[in-house]
Amino acid sequence: MVISNGFRFCPSLVPDPATGVAIITNDYLWNMLPVDSAVKTGEVTGEQIWNWMEKELRNVFSKDPAKRFGGWVIRFKGM
Repeated sequence: MVISNGFRFCPSLVPDPATGVAIITNDYLWNMLPVDSAVKTGEVTGEQIWNWMEKELRNVFSKDPAKRFGGWVIRFKGM
């Protein structure tokens, strides 16, 4: 199974209140993408994956914005 982090690694891009324009810089784009992530391998049980996915979904889709944490839902292949 292969897992890749979702996106939202940087702060939200907020428009300037005076102009209504948000400036997208090269620095912002590089902070947004996980280009330097290391590859890791390991062994896990189905129960561990289940519990982890439940936690990830609660973090991303919490009805309470103060409880939202992390990036978008992780992507996986081969499960």
